[in-house]
Amino acid sequence: MDGTKIAASVTLDPLSGKPLYRQLSEGLAQLVLDGTLHPGDPLPTEETLCDALGVSRTTARKAYAELVDAGRVVRRPRRGSFVAEPKLPRSLDTVHNFSEEMLKLGMNPTSKVLGFSVTKPSAWVAERLGIGPQTNVFEICRLRLADGEPILLETAWIPCHFCPNLKEEQLTRSLYALITEATGRIAQGAHETYEAARLSRVDARQLGCAEGDPTFIIRRSTSDSGGETFECSRIVAPGDRNQYEVSLQRDGSTHAGIVPTRQG
Repeated sequence: MDGTKIAASVTLDPLSGKPLYRQLSEGLAQLVLDGTLHPGDPLPTEETLCDALGVSRTTARKAYAELVDAGRVVRRPRRGSFVAEPKLPRSLDTVHNFSEEMLKLGMNPTSKVLGFSVTKPSAWVAERLGIGPQTNVFEICRLRLADGEPILLETAWIPCHFCPNLKEEQLTRSLYALITEATGRIAQGAHETYEAARLSRVDARQLGCAEGDPTFIIRRSTSDSGGETFECSRIVAPGDRNQYEVSLQRDGSTHAGIVPTRQG
């Protein structure tokens, strides 16, 4: 939507007592809510918005900054500003299963297999799985999508002796479900670490993001009811699509949540 059309849709009143940047940000937000602007739509540059509405560059900049802070707009280096995708609440207080979580949200989870091989584990993988450096593991790289939009890039490792008959064509399904069917093991617990990082060129290309965009790197090890670790993974979760929430209580208990957002 160009600046002229936005100017025709947004009314600014300098006598209202409300700051112009706030009126502009609320007006743009309303265009998203009423369907005039759609997720992924490009927005005019600050300069274009200034010319169309007759406001200062500071007003346009503060309006966009407020929308970015509210999660309604995402900025792409060298590409501009875009309407953000709606947030999709998911819970982190149970063992995470991407497929189940997306189905609960009424979305269609799919997986694109990017790599499937038998290899020797790295030192980190061997330590997490509690295996020797010469033990064969399946290395599975998948792009996880919701309604066709990339959400996560996941690389998982499983000792081959757990699922010796695992086939690449099965991997469009939930990996945990496949493991349960093959071994009877149920994902009972998980340990995760989170790290803020920048997307590499390779990961950005797979996710449809820009190189250098903020991302979370999640490292997880999953165990069964007996406490044995049977899978570990490295997950790339772009910052514009994933928001993590944790509530803390004085007694030390926690409640956590994840809110992924799709590409804007």
